[in-house]
Amino acid sequence: EKRCAALQRKLSAQVLSTAGQAGGGQSHPIWLPWVVSKLGPRAGAFSVLVFSVPDKALRNFTQRLLKHNVGLWIFYVHLLLLYTMAASCGLFSFTDPSSPVEALNKQMSQAGVG
Repeated sequence: EKRCAALQRKLSAQVLSTAGQAGGGQSHPIWLPWVVSKLGPRAGAFSVLVFSVPDKALRNFTQRLLKHNVGLWIFYVHLLLLYTMAASCGLFSFTDPSSPVEALNKQMSQAGVG
Protein backbone atom coordinates (compact mmCIF):
# COMPACT_ATOMS: atom_id res chain seq x y z
CA GLU A 1 0.00 0.00 0.00
CA LYS A 2 2.91 2.36 0.70
CA ARG A 3 4.33 1.59 -2.72
CA CYS A 4 0.97 2.33 -4.36
CA ALA A 5 0.72 5.68 -2.57
CA ALA A 6 4.29 6.55 -3.55
CA LEU A 7 3.58 5.70 -7.18
CA GLN A 8 0.39 7.80 -7.08
CA ARG A 9 2.34 10.80 -5.72
CA LYS A 10 4.98 10.30 -8.39
CA LEU A 11 2.31 10.17 -11.10
CA SER A 12 0.59 13.29 -9.76
CA ALA A 13 3.90 15.15 -9.71
CA GLN A 14 4.60 14.04 -13.28
CA VAL A 15 1.21 15.32 -14.45
CA LEU A 16 1.79 18.68 -12.78
CA SER A 17 5.33 19.05 -14.12
CA THR A 18 4.33 18.33 -17.73
CA ALA A 19 1.14 20.39 -17.71
CA GLY A 20 2.78 23.60 -18.88
CA GLN A 21 4.49 22.20 -21.95
CA ALA A 22 3.18 23.56 -25.23
CA GLY A 23 3.36 22.39 -28.80
CA GLY A 24 3.10 19.05 -30.52
CA GLY A 25 4.82 17.15 -27.69
CA GLN A 26 2.25 18.28 -25.14
CA SER A 27 1.36 15.29 -23.01
CA HIS A 28 -1.29 16.94 -20.82
CA PRO A 29 -3.31 20.12 -21.25
CA ILE A 30 -2.45 22.93 -18.89
CA TRP A 31 -5.94 22.87 -17.37
CA LEU A 32 -5.83 19.15 -16.44
CA PRO A 33 -4.72 19.61 -12.79
CA TRP A 34 -7.61 22.02 -12.21
CA VAL A 35 -10.15 19.57 -13.68
CA VAL A 36 -8.74 16.69 -11.65
CA SER A 37 -8.78 18.73 -8.43
CA LYS A 38 -12.35 19.96 -8.98
CA LEU A 39 -14.05 16.97 -10.64
CA GLY A 40 -11.80 14.00 -9.93
CA PRO A 41 -9.48 11.76 -11.95
CA ARG A 42 -12.24 10.13 -14.00
CA ALA A 43 -13.49 13.48 -15.26
CA GLY A 44 -9.89 14.48 -15.92
CA ALA A 45 -9.29 11.38 -18.03
CA PHE A 46 -12.54 11.97 -19.93
CA SER A 47 -11.74 15.63 -20.53
CA VAL A 48 -8.30 14.71 -21.88
CA LEU A 49 -9.96 12.25 -24.26
CA VAL A 50 -12.50 14.84 -25.39
CA PHE A 51 -9.64 17.33 -25.87
CA SER A 52 -7.13 15.03 -27.55
CA VAL A 53 -9.31 13.61 -30.34
CA PRO A 54 -10.17 16.93 -32.06
CA ASP A 55 -6.74 18.33 -31.16
CA LYS A 56 -5.00 15.48 -33.00
CA ALA A 57 -7.33 15.79 -35.99
CA LEU A 58 -6.77 19.55 -36.25
CA ARG A 59 -3.00 19.16 -35.89
CA ASN A 60 -2.96 16.55 -38.67
CA PHE A 61 -5.08 18.81 -40.88
CA THR A 62 -2.74 21.74 -40.26
CA GLN A 63 0.33 19.65 -41.01
CA ARG A 64 -1.19 18.44 -44.28
CA LEU A 65 -2.02 22.03 -45.25
CA LEU A 66 1.53 23.13 -44.54
CA LYS A 67 2.97 20.33 -46.67
CA HIS A 68 0.93 21.18 -49.77
CA ASN A 69 0.93 24.76 -51.04
CA VAL A 70 -2.20 24.24 -53.14
CA GLY A 71 -4.17 23.06 -50.13
CA LEU A 72 -2.94 25.99 -48.10
CA TRP A 73 -4.03 28.48 -50.77
CA ILE A 74 -7.42 26.79 -51.13
CA PHE A 75 -7.86 27.10 -47.37
CA TYR A 76 -6.96 30.82 -47.44
CA VAL A 77 -9.31 31.50 -50.37
CA HIS A 78 -12.04 29.59 -48.54
CA LEU A 79 -11.58 31.82 -45.48
CA LEU A 80 -11.58 34.95 -47.62
CA LEU A 81 -14.84 33.89 -49.30
CA LEU A 82 -16.49 33.12 -45.96
CA TYR A 83 -15.50 36.48 -44.48
CA THR A 84 -16.65 38.25 -47.66
CA MET A 85 -20.03 36.52 -47.53
CA ALA A 86 -20.42 37.32 -43.82
CA ALA A 87 -19.58 40.97 -44.43
CA SER A 88 -21.98 41.19 -47.35
CA CYS A 89 -24.86 39.99 -45.17
CA GLY A 90 -24.51 43.11 -43.06
CA LEU A 91 -23.99 45.45 -46.00
CA PHE A 92 -26.98 44.38 -48.04
CA SER A 93 -29.49 43.95 -45.26
CA PHE A 94 -32.43 46.30 -45.32
CA THR A 95 -35.40 46.84 -43.08
CA ASP A 96 -38.86 46.15 -44.36
CA PRO A 97 -41.18 48.96 -43.25
CA SER A 98 -44.11 46.55 -43.07
CA SER A 99 -42.37 44.12 -40.70
CA PRO A 100 -43.80 43.73 -37.18
CA VAL A 101 -40.42 44.65 -35.68
CA GLU A 102 -40.41 47.98 -37.48
CA ALA A 103 -43.99 48.65 -36.37
CA LEU A 104 -42.99 48.03 -32.76
CA ASN A 105 -39.93 50.26 -33.13
CA LYS A 106 -42.13 53.04 -34.52
CA GLN A 107 -44.60 52.72 -31.65
CA MET A 108 -41.78 52.70 -29.09
CA SER A 109 -40.19 55.82 -30.59
CA GLN A 110 -43.56 57.62 -30.68
CA ALA A 111 -44.28 56.68 -27.06
CA GLY A 112 -40.89 58.00 -26.01
CA VAL A 113 -41.31 61.28 -27.94
CA GLY A 114 -44.95 61.95 -26.94
